[in-house]
Amino acid sequence: MFDRAEPDPTHVAFATPIASSSSNEIGTSRVFDRLAVVVIAVVGVALASTFRDYGLSWDDYAHAEYGDLLLELYASGFRDQRALSWINLYYYGGGFDLLAALAAKILPFTLFETRRLIGAAVGILGSLSHGGSAGAWAGRSLGSLR
Repeated sequence: MFDRAEPDPTHVAFATPIASSSSNEIGTSRVFDRLAVVVIAVVGVALASTFRDYGLSWDDYAHAEYGDLLLELYASGFRDQRALSWINLYYYGGGFDLLAALAAKILPFTLFETRRLIGAAVGILGSLSHGGSAGAWAGRSLGSLR
């Protein structure tokens, strides 16, 4: 169905040259980088100081239970498979719930405080990741921390 031809040894691919930046562009990019660091630091401090003050959502108990079931799934060597049919959460993936359940066993906070703290950390990491991606694709004025 698919023909697996050998690569052509005479074909040579060249990398796209990187455009040089002027000193003005470099200075502007440093300003945006520093601004991004300040904003993320301020948001991080705000999240770290308020994560204990948030309430519960309607599905917090279900997700907390799902995280515990995922821990039991892995701890049992996949013999305890209750997590694979828990409500409909198996459709969504349990990465966050598993991480939160594991962190709740280690950190000195309550279960739901830990879930809020992990959610804040995921949000900060997502902001860093998206800012870096946007900076790489569209320039540092759009997304810093490239």
